[in-house]
Amino acid sequence: MSDDLLDLAAAVCNGTITAEQHARLEQLLAADPAARQRYFDYLDLHLALGQTHAAGRVPKARLARRWILVAAAASLLFGAAVYVATRGPAPVAILDQSAAARFYGAGERLRVGDPLDPAQDYALKSGRAELRFRNGVTAIVEGPAVFRVRDEMHLHVTYGKCSVTVAHGAEGFAVETPLTKIVDRGTRFAVDVDDAGETEVQVVEGKAEVHAPAGGPALLTEGEGRRYSAAEGRTVPYDQRRFPMAMPDRVVRYTTTPRAGSSGADHLTGVTVRRGGHEIIYPVADLVGIQVIHFKNLLKNGKFISTVTDGADPALTGGSRLALLEEDTNINTGVINPGGSVTPLATDPVMNDPEDPRQPNTPGMAVRFKRPVVNDVGPDIVLFDTQPVIQPENGDPFHVSPLHFEPGLRSHTITRFDLGTFSPEAQVIAGFRLNQFEKPVSSLSQLKTIPFRGTNFTVTSKLLAVGIDLSDLGYPPGAAVEGIFIQDVLDDGNQVDPVFLAGLPPLEKK
Repeated sequence: MSDDLLDLAAAVCNGTITAEQHARLEQLLAADPAARQRYFDYLDLHLALGQTHAAGRVPKARLARRWILVAAAASLLFGAAVYVATRGPAPVAILDQSAAARFYGAGERLRVGDPLDPAQDYALKSGRAELRFRNGVTAIVEGPAVFRVRDEMHLHVTYGKCSVTVAHGAEGFAVETPLTKIVDRGTRFAVDVDDAGETEVQVVEGKAEVHAPAGGPALLTEGEGRRYSAAEGRTVPYDQRRFPMAMPDRVVRYTTTPRAGSSGADHLTGVTVRRGGHEIIYPVADLVGIQVIHFKNLLKNGKFISTVTDGADPALTGGSRLALLEEDTNINTGVINPGGSVTPLATDPVMNDPEDPRQPNTPGMAVRFKRPVVNDVGPDIVLFDTQPVIQPENGDPFHVSPLHFEPGLRSHTITRFDLGTFSPEAQVIAGFRLNQFEKPVSSLSQLKTIPFRGTNFTVTSKLLAVGIDLSDLGYPPGAAVEGIFIQDVLDDGNQVDPVFLAGLPPLEKK
C-alpha cells in the first residue's frame, strides 16, 4: 500500500479524516482497482485487530465506535464502486500532481485529478507534472515538454525530459520518442528528447530495452546511459540529477472559509505541504505563530501603504495593527510592503526602535517565532501573500535572511511562489482595504501609531503561498531557529505583501 493510501486509510479508521482527505481517497479508489483491494485488506486487518483486542478489555462503547468507523469506511469503498459503475472505467491516466506546471493550449484547463485525453498532445511550458496511469505507472514530466498518453502502456514524448516508475504488474510499459521505443524490463528509467528527436536514456533501477533505428534492441541496466540519433547509439555518462526524478517539496494546496455573502476566501484553515516526498496536512492551529519585531518600508508609487485590513483601523478600537499578521487567520489582513534591497543581507540587520538617525534601520520586516522552528526535511516556514491578478503571476521575489549571521549562514532569495496567480490551487480572496500612512514607517512603534486612511481595493486578488526551507539559509538539520528577516528584491514597483506567516512543526519520527 502506498504511503498516501495508507495514511488516508488510517485516518478513516481512527476517525480523523478531513473533507479534503476524503475527496483524495475517493479519487484513489475510483481510479485504481488494486488500490481498492489494498484498502479493503487494510480495513479487514484493522477490524480483525480490533476484535482480538476487544475480546479482553475494550468497552462496548468503543467497540460500537469502531464498527461505525469501519461501516463508514465500507460505505466509502462502496461509493467508489458506484462511481466506477456509473462513470465508466477509470481514465487511462490522470494529472496526479502539479508543481508550478504551466500548460499551453488545451492543457491550460487541466487540474489535479483531471483525466488525460489519449487523443491530445499536451505542451508543458514550465514546471513539473506527475502523471499517474491506471495500471499504477507514474511519469514525471518537466517543462518544456510535449507528450501524449497513448494508452495505459504507452507514453509518447515528442520533446523534453521525463522519468518513469513502473509498478508491479505493469512490466513492459513503453515510452516512445521520435527515434526510439524504451520498454521497461525493471523498475525505473529516465528519458530526454531534444528538438531533433535525439533521445538519451538512463536506467535508474532494473533494466530497459531500447529499440532504435541503428542496430537491434539494446538492453540497458541500472546505472547505464545511452544517447540515440538516427545514425547511432553511444554511451553517455550516467547522471540522474539531470532528470525530474521526484516532485519537489513545496506548498501543495491550502483550505479556507468563504466570507459570508461573498465568493472570495476569508480565513485560512489549513495548508498541505510536501516534505521529504510526503504530503502533510496542517490545520492552522498546529502551525507555529509569529511576532513582528521590526518593520521599515520604502516609498511605493508615492504612497506609504503598510497594512491591509478588512475594516477600520484596529488601533482605534483598542486593538493592535500587528495582530493583522500575528494573531488572525484572516487572509484579507496583513502587514505589507516591507522595504527591501537589491542586494541581500550579509550582516545582521539594524532594528532599533525608535530608529537611530546615526545608524538607519534596515528596510524590511523581521519576525520572531513563538517557539523555535526546527530545520527539518523540506519547507519549514509558510508565507502567504495577497497578489492582484494584474501583477507578476509568480509573485513578488523577496530575500529571507537570518536575524543573526553566524559562520555558514546566508540569505536566500525566493524568486517564485509555489502557488502563483496562474495556479488552480490559488484562491481568490474576499477583498480588503489598502491603508495609506501619512509618512514612511521606519520602526515598529511608528507602524503601530502613524495615522492612515484606508481605501477599498477592488482589483481581483489571489492568495499566493510559498514554503521556505531553512536549509537554504545554511542552517544545519535539526537547528532551532528563532526568527527570520524578509526584504523585497526591489526588482519592480511591486513589493511582497505577507498576510499570513507561520512555522511548521517538526516531522514526527517513525
